[in-house]
Amino acid sequence: MQQFYQTFRRPTAENSRQFVTKAEALQAAQLYVKNLSATEVIAYCHQRLAEFNQPEDTQLIIRFLKAYANIEILAGDLKVAITSYQKIQEILGTPTNDIDRRLANEVAEKLDKLEFKKEAYPPISYDFKPFDKLFNWAPFVLVGDWK
Repeated sequence: MQQFYQTFRRPTAENSRQFVTKAEALQAAQLYVKNLSATEVIAYCHQRLAEFNQPEDTQLIIRFLKAYANIEILAGDLKVAITSYQKIQEILGTPTNDIDRRLANEVAEKLDKLEFKKEAYPPISYDFKPFDKLFNWAPFVLVGDWK
């Protein structure tokens, strides 16, 4: 959505008095995300993680670490994914509520699976576009006036 808002209401290339419509900005955002490489997604996650440093940012940090780890898994870089999930475990520490306990269990199960898969040594490749599949486009919906 960041790309949508950066594009929306910019003057068009053809005429500086006309502005980009919502539909055009949405399409530009879709194409931007669709064409992102795994390397660019990881760089974005690193950039955003560097911005979080407050205790109330813990849930956001965990979400970005999980997203980062999932891209690493898709790239076949299981050692780095394991490190990301271990960071999540460190952040969680000893869970004090049900939500954190479920998350801790999910992370522990994921780590077990990754440790097992790591033995197969899948090829590592960041030359793919993680969001080029059609099912990634559900969030890109424009409702109401498209002008």
